[in-house]
Amino acid sequence: MGGSAHPEVDPGPRPSHPAGAPTPARRPDGGRHDGRAQALTVVLPLRLGGRTGLAAWLWVLRRRRLRGFAVGTLDSLRFVSAIRWSLLPPFHPPGRWPWRRSPDERWQLLFESSFDGDWDDYLEVFGAVQGWPLRTITAWGSGWPGLDDLRLFKAYAKAADHEPDHYVSAYPSLTSGDVFQELMARDPRRARSTARRHGLGLDHPSWTTLLLPLVEGRAAAAVRAARALEDPPDGGEPVLVRTGLVHFGRVVVLDRPTGSWLLVTLTHDGTAEEVLAAAVAADRHLGPTAPGGSTTLRRLVECTEGAPDPSEGWWDDADLTAHLLAARPAASRHHMAYCGYAGSTVAAVRDLAARPRRHATWPVREPRR
Repeated sequence: MGGSAHPEVDPGPRPSHPAGAPTPARRPDGGRHDGRAQALTVVLPLRLGGRTGLAAWLWVLRRRRLRGFAVGTLDSLRFVSAIRWSLLPPFHPPGRWPWRRSPDERWQLLFESSFDGDWDDYLEVFGAVQGWPLRTITAWGSGWPGLDDLRLFKAYAKAADHEPDHYVSAYPSLTSGDVFQELMARDPRRARSTARRHGLGLDHPSWTTLLLPLVEGRAAAAVRAARALEDPPDGGEPVLVRTGLVHFGRVVVLDRPTGSWLLVTLTHDGTAEEVLAAAVAADRHLGPTAPGGSTTLRRLVECTEGAPDPSEGWWDDADLTAHLLAARPAASRHHMAYCGYAGSTVAAVRDLAARPRRHATWPVREPRR
């Protein structure tokens, strides 16, 4: 189910990718995918005042009474599985004068989406149908071109996109529309009420972001370790999916002018503690990737600052889980999320794929031209 199971096209290395690292595979239309799901991971430096202004606006949009107003258009499209906007701290300590700060010294907007279909068309449709509540979020980004010219918007988004080195879906054979139509075929009233009860993604699924600085010179090794997550030693499912809790997971090596970072985001059931502990345990059960070596997940963490030297021993599961939990940036609590089938667990969605029924009809809104 990992990336190696799907034919992909490699257009050549990205200029920003660490030297010596394997180039992540792409679809011909751009983006990273696992089966029917594609990933978009945009990191934007915020303009002056963006930290306070964006945090306040995200708080407003998280009010339950405003959910339909904020994400109603997204809910009508049916090609977005899960999407989130959140804050990240600066990648480098900010200078004294705000107006002189480099992009890495600014607070960042993280925009992540798991969607179906063509990567380029997704940006065009998404830009065309955004209402002003969602436009206001991205308008805090430095250099925001607006949406009057969609070509400029698409170029802006693509320039800030970071292709995951590992991306996985727990149900790669299903699109967001497939999931909702299967739910509708079973109990239409319950399908709608469950999604509304969970605020269209307000309180389910959960989201966890990990941001860890990489040891200088270890970015390429981190990319190799992240790519190895797609091909477990036993040939089975990737570690993140084996937890039974992760809907979508992505691992991105961010190569910034001031240093490299490991960004991990998970869309999941349960708590962050539960899902990370399950991932660490699943990784240990897989065993080392080479005789006397580390397991795949531990190889990745070895590239981050604060990890112990493998020659001096290694943490047990509890210590590794605690290390990952400590990497959650406090700023990421300022977020706004949406899910096309909120309230449905990983187990429930997988059951839909195992026992498909005749699809009900669900209207899809076409963007205004």
